[in-house]
Amino acid sequence: MTVSAHCPRLGPVPRDCLSLAGQGRGFLSRSFGRSGFTMVELLITILVLTLGCLAVVRLHVNALKSAHLADNITAATFLAEAELERLKSLSQATLQTESSSGTITSTGLDRLGRTCTGVGLACSNYIFNRTVSFHPRVPTTLSHQVEVVIDWRDSAGPHSVVHWAALTALAF
Repeated sequence: MTVSAHCPRLGPVPRDCLSLAGQGRGFLSRSFGRSGFTMVELLITILVLTLGCLAVVRLHVNALKSAHLADNITAATFLAEAELERLKSLSQATLQTESSSGTITSTGLDRLGRTCTGVGLACSNYIFNRTVSFHPRVPTTLSHQVEVVIDWRDSAGPHSVVHWAALTALAF
């Protein structure tokens, strides 16, 4: 019986099969030929892991964009509600004066409704525009349908939030 004939391909390896002179079936040739990963397997594994990491990164970027949009929608809703509350608190004469123009537009507002007084980068956070439209309601002229539109543009494109309310001027 030759050394190569009795060296098993699987299972425990006899001591005489561990020699390097085992006609190509010794310890080194057995470990390189039978166990471990091939280069193709490693490349496929790296490719799958890379694709998985890229998917997680893309998911994270989309989550950040969605959170930024939600933050802007919340700020726009706050601005619209604050304007409606301001209009609700006006006296009859003041409301009639404000509504006589039909539409009031304010551009370059920040999240708190302040107008930018600077230029360039100083106004980079002043992205909101507010348009208030008054629509008289019949039969009474003291009641108005008011539309408040807050719009802005970001990297995802233009967006807007619209609020409607029926206002009756307070008699002071």
